Amino acid sequence: MGKTKFMVIKLKELIKTAVFAIIGAAIIIALIIMLVPHSSSAQYKSGTYTTNISIGEESAAVSLTFSENEITDVSFIPTTDTLSVFYPLMQTTGEEICAQILNEQSTDNISIASDSTYAAELIIGAADSCIERAKR
Repeated sequence: MGKTKFMVIKLKELIKTAVFAIIGAAIIIALIIMLVPHSSSAQYKSGTYTTNISIGEESAAVSLTFSENEITDVSFIPTTDTLSVFYPLMQTTGEEICAQILNEQSTDNISIASDSTYAAELIIGAADSCIERAKR
């Protein structure tokens, strides 16, 4: 008669193998999720994008928040209180343009008041920069 062979599997080895199998499966799933392209219908990468602008010695920031398909928030943020002292039209121009960008969902067709052309161009340029970075 042939000799019967017994195989002894230690519980510790079995647990290690199961843990490594689970870790390996998790890594493979993570790679698949990262490498599979996202839906092509998304226009923007979600998030908040900010661009700083300099006006003489003063500075401000334009911040746009995006969802996948639209601009959800636009804000003009002066970084110092003296901006409104030295450039009084900057804050009101910033607020007007931010509202127009939010309504239009782009920087196209923005109406600019003739007395604040330079300020409006700075803000629109900063908004364009944010939009370019957010595009897919």
